[in-house]
Amino acid sequence: MKGLSLLTAVTGAIVMGVTLVVAPTRVVASYLVAYTFTLAIVLGVLLLVMIAHLSGAVWFVVLRRRAEAVLGALPLLAVLCIPILVVRRSSWVSARAVAYWAVWLVVGEALRRVSRRQDVDADPAISARLQTISAIGIPLTGVTLTFAAFDWMMALNPGWTSSVYGGYYFAGAMVSGVALMTLLASKVARTNDEPRPTAEHFQALGRLTLAFVLFWAYLWYAQFFIVWIADIPHEAAWYAVRLRNGWGAIGLSMLGAGLVVPFLVLVFHAARGSATVMRIVAIWLLAVHYIDIYWLLVPSMRPTWSAADVVWDAGALMLVAGGAYALALSRQTALPPVPIGDPQLALSAGYEAN
Repeated sequence: MKGLSLLTAVTGAIVMGVTLVVAPTRVVASYLVAYTFTLAIVLGVLLLVMIAHLSGAVWFVVLRRRAEAVLGALPLLAVLCIPILVVRRSSWVSARAVAYWAVWLVVGEALRRVSRRQDVDADPAISARLQTISAIGIPLTGVTLTFAAFDWMMALNPGWTSSVYGGYYFAGAMVSGVALMTLLASKVARTNDEPRPTAEHFQALGRLTLAFVLFWAYLWYAQFFIVWIADIPHEAAWYAVRLRNGWGAIGLSMLGAGLVVPFLVLVFHAARGSATVMRIVAIWLLAVHYIDIYWLLVPSMRPTWSAADVVWDAGALMLVAGGAYALALSRQTALPPVPIGDPQLALSAGYEAN
C-alpha cells in the first residue's frame, strides 16, 4: 500500500506539473480543494483522538494507533501549505499560518510521542499526560482550524463573511475524520489481526457519524436560511453564484447526499453494527465531503468549467492525499498496530455498549 500511495502521489505531481504549463490559471483551484479536503480529514482525526482521550472512550483504544498513523501525515501537509501562502502573498496570512501549523504539529506529534512511550512503560501517569495534552489541544485546534478556514477559504470572497463558515468546515472535518476511521476499522476487521474491531466498535463509530452528520447539516441549513431571509445583496451574492449554472443542483443536493442518505442508513441499529455497511457509508461521506469543499471554493475561482478540469482536480487530489497516505504509512511501519501499554486495551477489545 505504501508503494501504491507513493506512486499515486508522484503521478499527481506530474499531472500538476503539466497543469502549471498548459493551464496555470486552473491549478490553484484544484490544489486548494485537494489540500483543504485532505487537511480537514487529518484534523478531524486529530480532534477525534483528543476527544477520545479526554472523554475516556474505552472503545476507541483498539483503533487509536490507526488514528495516530493518520496524524503522521501532518508534517507533509505543513510543507504542502507553502504553495497556498505563495499565492496569497500576504505576510500577515503567512504569519498566522505558521501559528496554526505550530499548534497542529506540536499537538499531533506530542500525542504520537507519548503514546509510543506507553508501549514500553505502562505507567498510568502516561494516560493522564495524554488527557492533559488533549485538554489543551482541543480548544487550540478548534480555534486555529476555524481561522484557517477563514484565511484560506472564506477569504476568496472578500466582500462576504459568515461567522458559521469555520464551524461548518469543522463539522465537515469531523464527519470525514470519523469516516476515515471507519474505513480503517473495516479494513482491520477483514484481517486476522488481534484485537479486531467488533460490531460494538462499529456501533460507536456509527453513532458518532450520525451525530456529526446532523451537526454539519444543521450548520449548512442555518447559514443558508439566515442569508436567504435577510436578503442582503452582498451576502446573497455568495449563494447566487452557487445556485446557478449547475452549481445549484450540486449545492442543494448536499443536504440529500450528506444528511438524508446517511441518516436513513445509520438510524438502524443493524446497519451501524455491520462493517460492510459502515464501510460503504464512510466512502459515501468522504465523496460528499470532497464535493462539498469543491462547491464552497471552485465557483469563486473558476466561473467556467471544462472536462479537462477533472484531470487537474484528480492530479491535485492524488498528489496531496496520496502523499499524505504514503507518509502516514511509512512513519507507522515499525510500531505495534495497537497501543499495547494502554491499561484499557483489554477492555476495549471486549467492548460492549451499555
